[in-house]
Parts: sequence; structure tokens; C-alpha cells
Amino acid sequence: MAIDLKKFRKTLVYQLSANIRKIYSDLNEIRKIDQQAQKEQDHFGKLGWQYCVGGILLGLLWLIISNSYLAFFVLIRPVILIITLILGLFAIYYWIQSETHGRLNLPDYRYELARKVVLMLSRDMDKSLTASLSVDFNSGMQKRKVVQTLAHPRRSGWKIKKFQDCWLQFGGELLDKTAFKLTVTESNQVVDGYKRSASGKSKYKSKTKGKGVDINLILKYSPRKYAAIKLLQDDVNAAIQLPQIATLKQVRITDKNIALSVKASPAIAANLESLYKIIMMMFLSCYQILNLARILSKKS
Repeated sequence: MAIDLKKFRKTLVYQLSANIRKIYSDLNEIRKIDQQAQKEQDHFGKLGWQYCVGGILLGLLWLIISNSYLAFFVLIRPVILIITLILGLFAIYYWIQSETHGRLNLPDYRYELARKVVLMLSRDMDKSLTASLSVDFNSGMQKRKVVQTLAHPRRSGWKIKKFQDCWLQFGGELLDKTAFKLTVTESNQVVDGYKRSASGKSKYKSKTKGKGVDINLILKYSPRKYAAIKLLQDDVNAAIQLPQIATLKQVRITDKNIALSVKASPAIAANLESLYKIIMMMFLSCYQILNLARILSKKS
């Protein structure tokens, strides 16, 4: 079943629980939708500007001849004015079309990261089992994504708004029966308020600052299979290998799961390859710990 384009255009959220083949197929379809939308947005945008320029030139011509009393100019003035108005209407129409198609011009790093992660993990997943994926393509500055609003400590009347955009959620089960849940969350901060100028007028000011990307991974496994994992509690930090662009926030181990939290710089918030490398190394690090725990469990 293909993606419901009408619903997707309205929500800009892809959410599905299905087998991994279906999810990967849908992500490929979303890529095509985005590419087509970008082409159509550019196409209609260029047409709008072409008609706009044509209308401006004719409008200038109309102004030049508007004070002329020559019979020919008097005759063509209404015609030029009508054509100018028609060109203006066409320009507006094509700009509206450009904006409409631009609705589906998606941030491509989001579906591309989802594709790469799904493809990476699909090699170790039963293709018939159900996995769940949610990708949010909306702006991280939506009102519903505000998690905290504070009064500015130094500027009276100003506010600090903190946003969290959990745009990727992916969960499923690997071939060794280990369940996983991966989330990627972008954090932003907006400081806004009114600033009084030297002339006494108040002007609205707003400043947005990226606060980084939080990547969380939880693996749930069989306590019997990895019974010795608690013995590694003190050495687990050394086993976590991450790129320099990421910082380990927390790692928590119990007899049933590993929870790994990583913070990445805001500079790589939309960097596909950097985000993918972090996620890949998070999985590898967790399995390095699990494999060592399994070896120790067998020995004991």
C-alpha cells in the first residue's frame, strides 16, 4: 500500500508499524516525493519570477507612455495595463503553486538517515517481523515542541523558549532476540522580546540558537544470555567508542537492558554522515559490551 499523500502532506509525519521491507520501501517513496516536490517548487517559482519581471517591464512601459497624447500610445495604454495585470495574476498563481509544492520539499537528511539506519539494521533482523518507525519532517520550532518557557534573567519582558524535536523513533527486534529503540532529538532555544530603539519605538527581536542533538539507544536482552553483564559495570565507559563530534552523556546497565545517551554538537544537527556514524558506533559499542558479557557468562 502506497503512502497516503493527502494525509502525509497535512501532517508531514511518517509513522508505521510493519515489516522492515515495507518501511524501507516507504522511505524510498518519500525520497521520490521530496525530489519531485523540489523540482516542482523550483519550476513554479521560476515561472512566477518570469511573469513578475514581464509585468514590471510592461508596467514601466505603461508609465513611460501614460503622459503621451499620441493616438497610438493612447490606444495601446489600456491593452498594456490589462496585460500587466494578467501577468501579475499569473505570477501570484505560480508563486502559490510553488509554495504548495514546497510543503513536500522535506529536510532530506531525515529520511536519508532513517534509510541508512533501517538498511544497516535490516541485515540483522527477521524481515517478516514487525518494526516501528516514526519520522517527523516538521519544523523543530513548532509550538507543540516547546518544552519550557522561562523569563529572561537580564532582559525585562523577554522570554526564553526551549524546544525539543524528537524527529526519529525506530524500534524493533534483532535476530538474537535483542529489542532496540533508537531516538534522535534536536534541541533549540529561542530568545525573544521587544527592544526599544533610540527613537523610542519598540521593535520585536528574536534569536534562535541550536543546543545540540541527543541520540538515545536502548537495547533489551535476555538476562540468562548476558548474566555476567553487571560485572562490567565499572568498565563500561571505556568500551563506548564514539566519534569526536559526540559526547557520552550517560550509560546505564541492568540485567535486562543497556541505555546509552549521547550528545552531539548543533553544528552536525543536519549532517547525515556524522549522525549515521554516531548511531553506528553506538550500536557497535553496545554489542561489544554484550559480546564480552556473553563470553564471561559462558565461562561462569
